[in-house]
Amino acid sequence: MDQTTFISLIQKYQSGEASSQEKALLEEYLLRMEAKEPTPASLPAAGNRVWERLQQQLHPPVQKVHILRRATSWWVAAGIALLLAAGTAYWLLTPAKQLPEPVTRSAPQDAAPAGNKALLTLADGTVINLDEPQNNPLPLQGNVQVSRSDSGMLTYKVAAAGSNAPLSYNTLTTPRGGQYKIILADGSAVWLNAASSLRYPAAFTSSVRQVEVTGEAYFEVAKKPEQPFIVTVQGVNMQVLGTSFNVNAYEKQQGVITTLVEGRLKVTAPTAAVILKPGQQSVAGTGNIKVQTVDPEQAIAWKHGLFVFNNASLQEVMEQLSRWYDVDIIYNTTSNVTFEGEIQRNLSLSQVLKHLEQKDVKFKLNEKTLTVTQ
Repeated sequence: MDQTTFISLIQKYQSGEASSQEKALLEEYLLRMEAKEPTPASLPAAGNRVWERLQQQLHPPVQKVHILRRATSWWVAAGIALLLAAGTAYWLLTPAKQLPEPVTRSAPQDAAPAGNKALLTLADGTVINLDEPQNNPLPLQGNVQVSRSDSGMLTYKVAAAGSNAPLSYNTLTTPRGGQYKIILADGSAVWLNAASSLRYPAAFTSSVRQVEVTGEAYFEVAKKPEQPFIVTVQGVNMQVLGTSFNVNAYEKQQGVITTLVEGRLKVTAPTAAVILKPGQQSVAGTGNIKVQTVDPEQAIAWKHGLFVFNNASLQEVMEQLSRWYDVDIIYNTTSNVTFEGEIQRNLSLSQVLKHLEQKDVKFKLNEKTLTVTQ
């Protein structure tokens, strides 16, 4: 998020015009600034502390890498007031020793972060590149009107009464270095991470709403108890009535990871089934399903524009960077270093690598190949 956007969010927050999503994003940034401070006894004291912390963000000393936790909502109001008075903003970058250099100053060998890029494959096989200019309207899919926005969202809307016509499937595919959001014909919203795909009916005309996923996707399912929603990925089914959850099924990881944010979710593998509660995560492998309690915000941090590393191995971190920046990874090290913290996903690759190099690993980027050394 750039400075202009951030200040605009602050102003909308104060005027009461911010959406619930914008409020959540702004509060998350401001709450983290004082994550480890106790709640102050008075407003003036708090204002002084927030000001001191803001100055540290603008002129930061060397500090220990850590993961920030949420603080009391008290700091939001004080932080907003001070940021508006100062006419500036800060960027959340952890781990970090200094504020990042602007993208325009990046080294010649660099890679930009992912953007809104996707291919739409229609039922007749027509492929539409959604990141190209919108010269023509998208064709009708039966009785469904399809539209796209400049902000990277595809919307399906039923234009007339349904019929008994057979299901007509479309597929939305994001490349490495791409992401996209889609509103399905039933009102359900799906966010696709990089190198992922979603196959779905243009309209849900059968007794169930069923879609297929590869890679990673976050779902906010419209409630229709009479028409269950089923997500299928690698032989694992997730059945819901109305809920929010994340599915991670990239090829190089072990099993299908499903994290429930709210609602109830039934996960069914070939030989086992479990019902998840909010805050639980299942890992469906060959023949079994393991369930554990997690912080769901970490699982969906990608949707909010963050990399979050929680004791992540070098290989796990590099897999995320490979997908997001569309680079291939070569390892010239056997380092077992792990990473803790979070970094914004809107930075250039060189900026991200600068932070990771604090862990005694080095990187060299040559066109689309990133080599990791010690």
